[in-house]
Amino acid sequence: MDSKYIGVSEFSVMIHEVGPDKKCRLKSLFNYMQANVDEHSRKQGTSLGDIESLNLSWVYARFYAEIRRYPVLHQKLICSTWRSKLEKYFACRDFTICDEKRNVLAAATATLALINRDTRKPSEINVPSSRLFETHSARSVEHSFEKIPDLENYGITYRTSARYEDIDINNHMNNASYAQLFYENLAGRIDGGELASIDIAFRGEISLHDDLSCLAEPATVGVYNQKIINHTRGNTSALALTKWRE
Repeated sequence: MDSKYIGVSEFSVMIHEVGPDKKCRLKSLFNYMQANVDEHSRKQGTSLGDIESLNLSWVYARFYAEIRRYPVLHQKLICSTWRSKLEKYFACRDFTICDEKRNVLAAATATLALINRDTRKPSEINVPSSRLFETHSARSVEHSFEKIPDLENYGITYRTSARYEDIDINNHMNNASYAQLFYENLAGRIDGGELASIDIAFRGEISLHDDLSCLAEPATVGVYNQKIINHTRGNTSALALTKWRE
């Protein structure tokens, strides 16, 4: 891949980023990818800080990640990202997280929308020029982004609220916290289960102290339909499909 298209960041798994098994937490993996995007976008002049003066912001619409092997404490990581597609209202991003030998530990693909900060509605990606949004067609992982079903009944419920540490610079819950909430919903309920992939469809914003329920229902063996309900706003904040392995 042409290096001008790709942003590379290096990380070391810190002690506060792992769980009791000394493996990197799901939220930490999402935070690595988010930091990688920020660094790459700042170099290209399309970061949140660059477009804030235009009253615009980036938000995730969909995020799919496969975790093939979880990094462990103190492991050195190489995180890469690039824009793989550009549409009128959406930019697609791909990611890889590799070990020092360039073995892929995790791969992800996501779509982001450019929105007006006041109206919260999508804005066309033409500011200041689409030339700043050069793309490369290589994909980290193939995913069709099929519609995630919204079930009538879910048998598993986890009740919580949005904490201050969940809120990002857009003043709403960060995408990494959405992922962690879906994980918390099922962690410990699946004997010996390890999250293998997660597909999130973001539906609505979550603000500080919003009252939330995260729901889950088995689809097939090791696969769960999940949903976040925002009781404060009275809507669905996200849907997800998660796959777990022994």
